[in-house]
Order: sequence, then structure tokens, then C-alpha cells
Amino acid sequence: MSVASTEQTVNDGLGWALEHYVIVGPIASGRFGSVYHARHASTGQAVALKLIPKQGPEGDEKVAAERHGAILQQHFSQAHRNLVPDVFEHGPMGGFYAIAMEFVAGQQLTELVKAGPLPARRAASIGLAISTFLEQAHQFKTTIEDVHYELIVHADLKPDHILILPDDTIRVLDFGIAKALETRSLVTTNKWGSVQYASPERLQSDGRVNQHTDFWSLGVMLFEMLAGYRPYRRFEYSISRLDRAIRTLEVPEGLPPDSDPALGAIVRKLLATQIERRYSSAAAIVKDLDSYLRGEPTTAAAEQARAGQETVRVARPEQPPPLPRGTGDSGLGTRDPGLGTGDPGLGTRDSGPFASFSSMRRLGRRAAPWVVAIVALLEAFGLARGERLVARVERLEPSDVRAARATYYDAGAWAPIGLGARRVAGPLKQRMVDLADRAILDYRAESPAVTEAQWQRALECLELARELTPGDRRVAAKHAYVTAHLSRINAKTQDGVDRAISQFRESARLDPSSPDPYLGLARVAAYVTQDLEALRQAISEAEQRGYSSGRRERAQFGDVHKVLADRARAESAQLGGASRIAHLQLAVADYERCIEFFDGLHYFNSDQNLLTCRVRLEQVEAEIERARPAPKPADGLLQPAG
Repeated sequence: MSVASTEQTVNDGLGWALEHYVIVGPIASGRFGSVYHARHASTGQAVALKLIPKQGPEGDEKVAAERHGAILQQHFSQAHRNLVPDVFEHGPMGGFYAIAMEFVAGQQLTELVKAGPLPARRAASIGLAISTFLEQAHQFKTTIEDVHYELIVHADLKPDHILILPDDTIRVLDFGIAKALETRSLVTTNKWGSVQYASPERLQSDGRVNQHTDFWSLGVMLFEMLAGYRPYRRFEYSISRLDRAIRTLEVPEGLPPDSDPALGAIVRKLLATQIERRYSSAAAIVKDLDSYLRGEPTTAAAEQARAGQETVRVARPEQPPPLPRGTGDSGLGTRDPGLGTGDPGLGTRDSGPFASFSSMRRLGRRAAPWVVAIVALLEAFGLARGERLVARVERLEPSDVRAARATYYDAGAWAPIGLGARRVAGPLKQRMVDLADRAILDYRAESPAVTEAQWQRALECLELARELTPGDRRVAAKHAYVTAHLSRINAKTQDGVDRAISQFRESARLDPSSPDPYLGLARVAAYVTQDLEALRQAISEAEQRGYSSGRRERAQFGDVHKVLADRARAESAQLGGASRIAHLQLAVADYERCIEFFDGLHYFNSDQNLLTCRVRLEQVEAEIERARPAPKPADGLLQPAG
């Protein structure tokens, strides 16, 4: 059967053979190919046969990704039985690349959810099965086609990819191809993954994935199993609006009121907007879901109970009685509510208890006793609010910044001296700095995953800290640093890039001891300006301030050398003679340096880049040989006859 007729028969769906398989009926179709229920002609064994056309747009790359994914799934299924379909064989068949897999007689989770919300225990049982799969996948190590994996992230978990068997065990589909796509250009040229189940940080980082990507997807699926709808359903009329809502951490819908609160706590922890509040591992999710099914306490429920007691809930206090007429002539004057001078709240003689005694003594000498009594009452009123906030300040989170700011100003709004505001200013400022430091310190990590939303929350914390201590250079330095990252992320023009660089340098000027601004400058040099010397200088400055370079910095150097090598090679195509050879030799030097940095690194897509640089190095060396002029014969070796 010809390729053309085979493809036509595939479209018809039934009654044809492809080598040693007989097609029984269609199962599903997708962007890469179609899956059919088929039988082996000799053994009669039922298989799921995936067929990927070798011709057509991006055919070669699709086949390469599918082949890589099939090998990966085969390795995993041999190590962990009954979690993903077994792969029996794969290879070219007619006009297709075919993958023969275990035929699983089950129901897609999508169809199960369409029938309505599931009972809590069944939803938890399915969630436990999925998290058990994740626990094994995230610990799996293997090497496929020179690409080494320290762990496997599915990265496209959704109900379509979960098959529920009659005994409520599961098989996870598209496991291998989802991972294989990460290093393919198809990821950048097509919409990969499902926005409905994508985590905020994945959308904010243009598709970068880690284990938390799978945890978030599991949280959305659990939510959907319990509610019958997804947490951002009101935005699903538009994919771009949905993308923006998840990316910017719009408030999701809640679970139905009759949902089991213990299981709801697990879902909320999976979908926490701050990564540090989510589960740290699949093993922790397995433990909580297993505890829930056993009727035992869960970590998520305990954390939610503490949060309910600790979260600051601030309402504006009732307005106290107005001062009697004539108070404005008492010499008290007016003031900016709650704001003192100097560095308030740090125990100087102008704040805290010292301010209380000295200010009241001065007031007593200048005002009538009844005025003093009213002022004392108002100060006590504000001080009580300040003390309550002080008691809770260590438990504030970025989501509490607005409420904390309101409480701070309320503590001094009705008090002429503002003792309550002064009392809380120091501890509140320190808490805001500590919260902002979460993002700053996370960015120092070897594999940072700080999102734009996290930088924005850090900025909000630092803005309040600056209001409380406007003269604090360290706070101003952190503010400039966080602002620079936001400028870097949102830069669309050279002016935006220059603005980010200027803000990083201002941060370094304000706090000369910090390595952080130089890590930001290194990021710009590596991935925006591709300035190798600026990258070297930035990393050197960070190291002089106590920072220890690691795999991230090796990857940055490797990435820059790869870009420089590709650039020199491209420029050589426009040249001839010695100039062409010189540019190709520059490319060789940079590809060699790229290989040095990437070899053995195993960091994000470094293995793929290593393979790319090795292949291109061989190609460029061959181009140099072809570009060299043929040697001329030596004088005297050939003499004319006679």
C-alpha cells in the first residue's frame, strides 16, 4: 500500500493493515498524530498504535520528539509497572513513525468529570494514584539519546492524559512525548501544554517547568473532580484572558461550600500562589492524601488551621469621639498620621516608651488636664492597635501587606503623638524586608524559579518598608534591585534594558556589600546583551561579595559562547576567502568553550545544547576545510616537455 493511499485510509479510520498490524478503530487524534486500536496480525494482541506522519510541517522534528519520548516511556515502564502504558515497539512503518503501546481499557478522567463532581474519597483516591506516579517519575534517572535525566517532569498533566481503570488504578498517557518536547523548537513555535492546568510560574517563565508544574496540575484536577469545574472557569471564554488571569494570580473560584474541608485544604495547598506554601515533593502529597483516606490528620489541614488563627484581618476602627472645640488652639498642631522622625520603632529616645513619657510630660506642661486626658485616651486607643499588630507581625504574608499598612496608619491616625504607629514601625519594617528576601534569596539559588508575580509581591513589601524607614539605604538597595528585575522581565526595547541595568547599578551603589545586583547584571549580560566581558565582570563582582558560582553560571557562560559561535558562523556566510575562514575559526573557538561549560553540567537544557554544539563544531570544521584554497604545486616539480 502506498504512502498516499495509507494516509487516506487512516483518515477513513477502519479496515486496513499497516505492516503486521490491523486497525480496529480510532482512539484519539492530536497535533502530532492519531492513535488507533489495533491488533497484531500474528498474535492477535491488542495495542494502541500511534501514527505520526513523517511528511508535512515539522515532520522530521515531530518524529524525533516522538521517538525520544517512546524510548523514555519504555525505560520508565520497565522500571515502574502499571503507571504508564508499556511500549512494545516503535519505528518507521509506511509513511508513518509508529509506536505500539499497551492497549488500556479504561475511561478518561475527562469523561468521568463530565458526569459531575466525584465523591471526595474517590477524588482523593485518584489523586493519590496520580501523586504516586509523580513520586516515581520525579525520582527517575536515565539517559536517552545522550540526554541525561535526573528526574522526569510530565509537564502536561490533565484529565485527558489520565485513564481510569475499572479498579480505579490509573495509566498516565503522553508521558514520554511531554518530556521530549521540552528541548524541541516545537515548544516555542506552537502552544505546548494546556493553559487550564498550567501553573503561574510556568506561564510567567515562558514554559520553564519543574516538579511544581506537575503539583499545580494535580491541584487543578483535584479541584475539578470535587467541583465539576476548574478554578479559573470565569476566564475560560478566552485563552489569552485565562493565561493572563493565572499568570497574574487573579483570585480563583472557591470549592463548593459542601466540599470536605480536609480535602479542600490539600487542594488549596497544591494551588497556593506562593511556591513555598505548596508541597515540596510528591512524597509529601502522597502522605497527605493517604492520611486523608485513613481519616488521619494532614499537614495541609494543620497549616490551614494555624493560618486561620494567625492571618491578620484588619478592619478600620470605629472613629473615636471628636476632640472638643478649641483643641486646635491647644498648641498640639497637626501631623502626618502615625509617622515620626528618624528611624521609628527601633528604641531611640524619640520612639517607644521614651516617646511616651517625654511627649506626655511636654504635653502636660502646655495643655489643660482635660486635653491631656483625651490625648492619653487616643494614644491608648492607637497603642492598643499597634500592639495587636506587633503580636502578629511575624506571621504576616505578602497578601497581608495592604491590611498591615491600613492597621499601621490607623494606629496613629487619631493619636496626636502616634505611639501605636511608632511601636509597630520597626518590627513591621523588618517583616516586610524578610518577606521580600524570600524572592531575593531564592534568586541566589542554583536553580532559581522566581516569577514576575513573586518579584511584584516583594516590591509591595519593600514599598511599605520604605514608607516606614525612608532613610534606610539597605531597604532602598533592595527596592532598586527588585524593581530592576521587573524592568528586566518587562523590557521590550533597548531603553527598557538600559533602565534595568541602571537600576541594578543603583542597587549596587546603595549597598556595596551585596552580590545580588551583580547576579541581575549577569542575567542581562547572558540572555539579553550576550556580552561575555560584562558577564565575567558581573560574576567576578558577585564572587568578591561572598557569592559562590555554580551550575547556573556555567550555563550562562555556555549559553553566551553558543550564541557567539552561532553569530560568527552566520556572519561567515556573507564573507569569502580569509575573512570567512577567520569567522569560522572564531565559531570553532566558541563552540569548544560552549562544550567545556556544558559537558557534564546536566542543568535545564544544557544536555541538548551540548549535543547541538558538538554537532555544529563538526560542521564548522568541515566548512573550514572546504573553504581553504587548494594547495599550489611547488615550483620545479612540473616542467614543460622538451
